[in-house]
Amino acid sequence: MRLSPTLRVVVTAVLLFAAVAVVWWLVGFQIGKGLMDDLGAGGAWRSAYGFKEGGVARLLFLSLLAVLALAIAGPVEGWPRWALLTAVGLGAALVLGHRDGALVGTLLFVLATAAVDEAEGGARLVLALALGLLVAFAFGLDDAFTAGQAALAVLLRGVLFYWPLLAGPHLLERHALARIAR
Repeated sequence: MRLSPTLRVVVTAVLLFAAVAVVWWLVGFQIGKGLMDDLGAGGAWRSAYGFKEGGVARLLFLSLLAVLALAIAGPVEGWPRWALLTAVGLGAALVLGHRDGALVGTLLFVLATAAVDEAEGGARLVLALALGLLVAFAFGLDDAFTAGQAALAVLLRGVLFYWPLLAGPHLLERHALARIAR
């Protein structure tokens, strides 16, 4: 079945959402919940990152944003690409803007998505990990954790939430969409 560009964006975003949801809520959140309970911040962890309506909607939004940012800015070169990506990031930040870290985090997420797109091979996965940690830090700026708890939250969110969001579109394109399109 040949996928039109619009259907490709939708399918990729839905698959990315499902994959990251499984990785985060079945693995990352559970690890974090156990560790944060031991550190006395289990309630703050569940409140900030638990499986609830806002968290699911945010993940769906970020999944779609990652795929759209690549689709919109992919064919554009030079400074217009960066202007377009900045506009997409700032526009998306307005949607998520109820927290202080959301503006910086959303803009960094869009720029990180483009940066990962420009890398090749194994460097793409390493870059996605490094940028995932940076984006997790930016989004976690206003979380109610101590310094040690915040470092743990950034590590878990960066590795098990933002890394799959940044690396996922490319992995899905190579492995899943190629099979669907046949």
